[in-house]
Amino acid sequence: MDEDILTKKIGNKEQKSLEAKPVVVLSVLIEPVKGKEGGKSAGKEVGKKLTILVKHPDKLEPVSLSSAVAIVGKSLKNSGLWLNLDDEGNLQKGSMIAMLLQKYGCNTIKELEGKTLQTEVDESKFLTIRAY
Repeated sequence: MDEDILTKKIGNKEQKSLEAKPVVVLSVLIEPVKGKEGGKSAGKEVGKKLTILVKHPDKLEPVSLSSAVAIVGKSLKNSGLWLNLDDEGNLQKGSMIAMLLQKYGCNTIKELEGKTLQTEVDESKFLTIRAY
Protein backbone atom coordinates (compact mmCIF):
# COMPACT_ATOMS: atom_id res chain seq x y z
CA MET A 1 0.00 0.00 0.00
CA ASP A 2 2.87 2.44 0.71
CA GLU A 3 4.09 2.01 -2.86
CA ASP A 4 0.63 2.95 -4.12
CA ILE A 5 0.70 6.18 -2.10
CA LEU A 6 4.06 7.11 -3.60
CA THR A 7 2.54 7.13 -7.09
CA LYS A 8 -0.66 9.09 -6.27
CA LYS A 9 -1.27 12.31 -8.23
CA ILE A 10 -2.57 15.59 -6.86
CA GLY A 11 -6.37 15.51 -6.65
CA ASN A 12 -8.92 18.10 -7.73
CA LYS A 13 -10.93 18.35 -4.52
CA GLU A 14 -10.24 20.88 -1.79
CA GLN A 15 -10.08 19.67 1.80
CA LYS A 16 -13.46 20.10 3.46
CA SER A 17 -13.33 22.69 6.22
CA LEU A 18 -15.35 22.36 9.38
CA GLU A 19 -18.27 24.75 9.66
CA ALA A 20 -18.62 27.18 12.53
CA LYS A 21 -20.82 25.37 15.05
CA PRO A 22 -20.96 25.15 18.85
CA VAL A 23 -18.32 22.78 20.25
CA VAL A 24 -17.97 21.16 23.67
CA VAL A 25 -14.62 21.37 25.47
CA LEU A 26 -13.27 17.91 26.30
CA SER A 27 -9.96 18.99 27.83
CA VAL A 28 -7.42 21.80 27.99
CA LEU A 29 -3.64 21.69 28.01
CA ILE A 30 -0.68 24.02 27.85
CA GLU A 31 1.89 23.10 25.21
CA PRO A 32 5.35 24.52 24.55
CA VAL A 33 5.88 26.18 21.15
CA LYS A 34 9.26 25.97 19.46
CA GLY A 35 10.74 28.44 17.01
CA LYS A 36 10.46 27.72 13.31
CA GLU A 37 13.28 26.08 11.38
CA GLY A 38 15.66 28.60 9.89
CA GLY A 39 14.77 31.32 12.41
CA LYS A 40 17.00 32.60 15.21
CA SER A 41 14.93 30.63 17.76
CA ALA A 42 14.80 27.40 15.72
CA GLY A 43 14.16 24.44 18.01
CA LYS A 44 14.06 26.60 21.16
CA GLU A 45 10.93 27.14 23.22
CA VAL A 46 9.49 30.56 22.35
CA GLY A 47 6.44 30.38 24.57
CA LYS A 48 3.48 28.29 25.65
CA LYS A 49 0.04 28.05 24.09
CA LEU A 50 -3.31 26.88 25.34
CA THR A 51 -4.71 24.04 23.26
CA ILE A 52 -8.40 23.24 23.68
CA LEU A 53 -9.56 19.78 22.65
CA VAL A 54 -13.20 19.96 21.55
CA LYS A 55 -15.98 17.77 20.19
CA HIS A 56 -17.29 19.22 16.91
CA PRO A 57 -20.72 17.91 15.81
CA ASP A 58 -19.48 17.17 12.26
CA LYS A 59 -16.38 15.19 13.19
CA LEU A 60 -15.94 11.87 14.98
CA GLU A 61 -12.46 12.62 16.34
CA PRO A 62 -11.75 15.49 18.75
CA VAL A 63 -10.48 18.74 17.22
CA SER A 64 -7.62 20.81 18.69
CA LEU A 65 -8.12 24.59 18.69
CA SER A 66 -5.46 27.08 19.79
CA SER A 67 -6.68 30.43 18.51
CA ALA A 68 -9.56 32.76 19.21
CA VAL A 69 -11.07 35.88 17.72
CA ALA A 70 -12.12 38.87 19.82
CA ILE A 71 -13.04 42.51 19.37
CA VAL A 72 -10.02 44.70 20.05
CA GLY A 73 -10.76 48.38 19.67
CA LYS A 74 -13.16 48.58 16.73
CA SER A 75 -11.97 45.53 14.84
CA LEU A 76 -11.81 41.75 15.11
CA LYS A 77 -8.45 40.27 16.07
CA ASN A 78 -7.57 36.60 15.58
CA SER A 79 -4.72 35.47 17.81
CA GLY A 80 -3.15 32.35 19.20
CA LEU A 81 -4.00 31.46 22.78
CA TRP A 82 -0.54 32.36 24.09
CA LEU A 83 0.01 31.88 27.80
CA ASN A 84 1.02 35.24 29.26
CA LEU A 85 1.35 35.78 33.00
CA ASP A 86 1.48 39.08 34.86
CA ASP A 87 4.12 39.96 37.47
CA GLU A 88 1.99 38.25 40.14
CA GLY A 89 1.88 34.97 38.19
CA ASN A 90 -1.77 35.32 37.15
CA LEU A 91 -3.14 35.16 33.61
CA GLN A 92 -2.43 38.48 31.93
CA LYS A 93 -5.45 40.80 31.90
CA GLY A 94 -6.37 41.71 28.32
CA SER A 95 -4.70 38.63 26.81
CA MET A 96 -6.65 36.48 24.37
CA ILE A 97 -6.93 33.76 27.03
CA ALA A 98 -8.35 36.29 29.52
CA MET A 99 -10.88 37.53 26.94
CA LEU A 100 -11.90 33.93 26.19
CA LEU A 101 -12.38 33.12 29.87
CA GLN A 102 -14.41 36.26 30.48
CA LYS A 103 -16.66 35.57 27.47
CA TYR A 104 -17.58 32.12 28.84
CA GLY A 105 -17.81 33.08 32.52
CA CYS A 106 -14.67 31.26 33.67
CA ASN A 107 -12.03 32.33 36.19
CA THR A 108 -9.51 29.62 35.32
CA ILE A 109 -8.54 27.71 32.19
CA LYS A 110 -9.64 24.44 33.79
CA GLU A 111 -13.20 25.80 34.12
CA LEU A 112 -13.51 25.71 30.31
CA GLU A 113 -13.82 21.91 30.43
CA GLY A 114 -17.40 20.86 29.69
CA LYS A 115 -18.38 24.33 28.39
CA THR A 116 -19.98 24.85 25.01
CA LEU A 117 -18.01 27.39 22.97
CA GLN A 118 -19.05 29.22 19.81
CA THR A 119 -16.70 28.95 16.84
CA GLU A 120 -16.24 30.78 13.57
CA VAL A 121 -14.15 30.31 10.45
CA ASP A 122 -11.48 32.97 9.96
CA GLU A 123 -10.31 34.52 6.69
CA SER A 124 -7.82 31.66 6.22
CA LYS A 125 -10.67 29.12 6.55
CA PHE A 126 -9.41 27.87 9.93
CA LEU A 127 -11.84 27.08 12.71
CA THR A 128 -11.30 29.38 15.68
CA ILE A 129 -13.07 30.10 18.96
CA ARG A 130 -15.31 33.15 19.24
CA ALA A 131 -14.30 35.21 22.28
CA TYR A 132 -16.63 38.18 21.83
